[in-house]
Amino acid sequence: MSASSQLGYIQARLQARHGQRPTEENWRLLEATPDLAAYLQAARRTTLAPWIAHMPAEADTHRIERSLREDWVDFVAELSGWAPDAWQPATDWFATVPYLPCMAHLARGEPVSPWMRDDPTLSPYAAEDAASRATELTESLLAPTLEAIKAGMPPLVAWTDQWLTLVPEDAIVDRARLGEMATGMLNHFQNIAEQPSQATRAQIHRQSMIGGLVRRFRRYARTPVAIFAYMGMAQMDFERLRGGLVLRALFPDPAGRPQWA
Repeated sequence: MSASSQLGYIQARLQARHGQRPTEENWRLLEATPDLAAYLQAARRTTLAPWIAHMPAEADTHRIERSLREDWVDFVAELSGWAPDAWQPATDWFATVPYLPCMAHLARGEPVSPWMRDDPTLSPYAAEDAASRATELTESLLAPTLEAIKAGMPPLVAWTDQWLTLVPEDAIVDRARLGEMATGMLNHFQNIAEQPSQATRAQIHRQSMIGGLVRRFRRYARTPVAIFAYMGMAQMDFERLRGGLVLRALFPDPAGRPQWA
């Protein structure tokens, strides 16, 4: 199969997935569910189902987070299998996103939480002994990113810089487009971080981010950029799902539940 034909095949599959993404009406109905069990049941009737495939109805926040991370890795692996060989390392890199906060925590020498030892991906790096932990972290996939974080670089910036090094060297135009896309998303995340208590503003930024990704998905159809635009949209949906699940686990009583996610 030629490169052009392969990208056309990928675009068709991504287009189908994009068309099945939950709408705002779907999200409103989902977020109106009162408890965790009902939320899971409703989410499994949507295309969010693969991200909660292994999650029990009765789960604490740590089990929820671990299950989501594992299913996200499977999701990225599926998309990477569609990508051209030269682009698979950059695609695979998205599997590390849910682990970035935990790994950054460990790299900074912060205390190990018991739940980290129960996670098969994190447990090798969850040593109490500082020297042992440092050795394991230097051999991890995220090692260059963690070094940049320890030097003072914001985690998402460090992660993005490392991602761009995985883009094929001869993909000059695509690299520039991906860099622009990443800069736009980082700016939005920074705005949200600076005003975390303003739910309406955060929602506006989230919608703006998705809108920008949709435009790039269409503008750069049949190029590798479309793969990452779709993955960015998927990541936004994933985080929204995560927020809904964790909120219901932490606050079973709807009356006392924050409404910022």
